[in-house]
Amino acid sequence: MTLQQLRYFCVMARILHYTKAAKVLYISQPSLSYALSELERELGVPLFEKQGRQTFLTKYGKTFLTYAQNALDELTRGTEKIEQLLAPTINLGYLISISTELMPKIIGSFYEYQGNRNISFNFVSSKTVEMVQKLTSNELDLAFTAKAMDLEMGSAAIFEQELYLVVPNDHVLAKQEYVDFDDFKNEKFITINPNSFLRKQILDYFNANGVEPDIIFAVNDCSGIATYVSSKMGIAIMPLVPLINSLNLSVVRIKDPPTRTIYLLWNKNIHMRPAVKSFYDFVVNIYPQMKST
Repeated sequence: MTLQQLRYFCVMARILHYTKAAKVLYISQPSLSYALSELERELGVPLFEKQGRQTFLTKYGKTFLTYAQNALDELTRGTEKIEQLLAPTINLGYLISISTELMPKIIGSFYEYQGNRNISFNFVSSKTVEMVQKLTSNELDLAFTAKAMDLEMGSAAIFEQELYLVVPNDHVLAKQEYVDFDDFKNEKFITINPNSFLRKQILDYFNANGVEPDIIFAVNDCSGIATYVSSKMGIAIMPLVPLINSLNLSVVRIKDPPTRTIYLLWNKNIHMRPAVKSFYDFVVNIYPQMKST
């Protein structure tokens, strides 16, 4: 029994006319008759019967049709699934706080590398915890986060992201090209909420300098921090985010600045599609070499 025979049978079962069915299948009528008779011979039962000039399905044909059609439908779905797996589209998650520095550079470099412009991206900007959930459910293929996660996730350190001092434009430090820790250690700070890994990194930076930061309040994301700093409620140590450019803020570099490591995460339990594997290999193996040259 072949897929061709099943296809011929299902078309004939729908049309119930050998000449017309053969025309739809782009084959000769004798070829169709032979294929169906071979199928009947293998099954050991007649699938069609003639009454006068009309052709009908037998009771065996009616029973077999359901299973034959289901088999073809399943194969079609399987083919579509393979095409989806091979599709050159990557669902890529990232933190909004790396969209200014890392993402344009790494995507641009990837497109320039060996003609990879045939691969497209669906970008999702979210928090690390949410991206890990999407990796687990296969909604994301890869994600750039600021923390390596549990054993279900593979991770590779990709990028050391510099953190900056962000102050209102009229702040006394706003015109400085660089500042030392002593220049701002006694300021009031706005930072991110306590369950964020970025918060821990900032506290570690202050602790390493023997100072407890004066945190007046915390918000849920870096864009929120920038908004409150622009309202002159405090200053912040934070990564660059796009919103900074549209607010009355100054970004000042810190001597011996705090940094945070950006990781590429993937679900180790899910096989990487070719396009995903290509981007993964570039980010993990090629991009670090390009940065160092």
